[in-house]
Amino acid sequence: MTESIRTTFYFQTDYQMTSVGKIPKDWEVRMINDLFSVKTGTTPSTAEQSYWNQGTVNWLTPTDLSRLDERISILTGERRVTEKAVKEANLTLMPKGSIILSTRAPVGYVAVLEEPATFSQGCKGLIPRNSSEVCPEFYAYYLKNKKNLLQSLSGGSTFKELSKETLERLSIVYLKSCEQRGIVEVLSCVDLAIQKTEEVIAKTEHLKKGLMQKLLTEGIGHKEFKDTEIGKIPREWEVVRIGDKITLQRGYDLPDKNRKDGQFPVIGSNGIVGYHDKYMTEGAGVIVGRSGTLGKVYYYEKNFWPLNTSLFVKQFRNCHRKFIFYFLQKIDLTKFSAGTSVPTLNRNLVHPAKIAFPKDIKEQEKIAEILTTIDQKLSLDYQQRTKLECIKNALMDLLLSGKVRVRVD
Repeated sequence: MTESIRTTFYFQTDYQMTSVGKIPKDWEVRMINDLFSVKTGTTPSTAEQSYWNQGTVNWLTPTDLSRLDERISILTGERRVTEKAVKEANLTLMPKGSIILSTRAPVGYVAVLEEPATFSQGCKGLIPRNSSEVCPEFYAYYLKNKKNLLQSLSGGSTFKELSKETLERLSIVYLKSCEQRGIVEVLSCVDLAIQKTEEVIAKTEHLKKGLMQKLLTEGIGHKEFKDTEIGKIPREWEVVRIGDKITLQRGYDLPDKNRKDGQFPVIGSNGIVGYHDKYMTEGAGVIVGRSGTLGKVYYYEKNFWPLNTSLFVKQFRNCHRKFIFYFLQKIDLTKFSAGTSVPTLNRNLVHPAKIAFPKDIKEQEKIAEILTTIDQKLSLDYQQRTKLECIKNALMDLLLSGKVRVRVD
């Protein structure tokens, strides 16, 4: 990454019309091939073990790039190849600071190499022709922002692919390298904030997972445990069937033509899908994906209409509703599915399953309160990440088009 520089901003007022649209008067239009040498990738034979065993050379694929989220650089991928593979399979070894772009299934993922790497035929590599003229991170952001254009330029019937020739002829903006670096400085600051937020989210999710495991198996403050048919549980807990505590009901059909905007959410296996003025449940409730996102558990504070792609808790017996929500989250509900072509959650398999359950509803409530606090923290973190991503998208639109300029001191 570039070293820290001091920047100021101003609105651009003097424009020119070009093949890439309206850009500042002092910017230019060039082709990718003017600034970069474009390279194609290869996959060494997977049958030749000497190409893969104990490999030391990075080998990247579109899948590796898809896992970067908002990050603009990549250190390593899932697999490595050997020096022998590089030589015998005639792989292109890209130097550090090159750009790697996915050009097949899917098109448009992009990153800058932190270390030398080679890559599959699903990518193209861009090596700067003149490092003093080109800031790779700037053009990585620029290409990332042109993802829809890159996809539209791709051809093929089975799957889309952006050809080397089309990529080389792609028109892009050119501006002084100092302004390129200034733009990168701004965008990388937002990326860093997003990364920090994602780290907080990951730690909080890990904490929640650990707390759920402990609270939903050991409870709160128990010192004596007893052996049961399903293992050790707190002495004050009991072994019950899931059906003893709740009754799961299949949702109801509501064709699209009968849906209309209303007061109550219509909920399926993927969460809220619309609104309607009728409802089948009263008060807060728990809903589980029956098909689609099979086994995913949702909690809603108000009345809702459950679709037939879901199951919902129709009855709660001496149990806290929010506790049931977390308890069902902990259980691997997918093991209660039936069907081969389209697995479906079967409530008749769920109801007989035996579980350890706290008798005291106050303990259930306390456990639910602890986990709800964690979820509230996660919700705020998710909102913060969304805000930062919106800020970044707006900045990319303004800075990469020249609508707002960066003056570097």
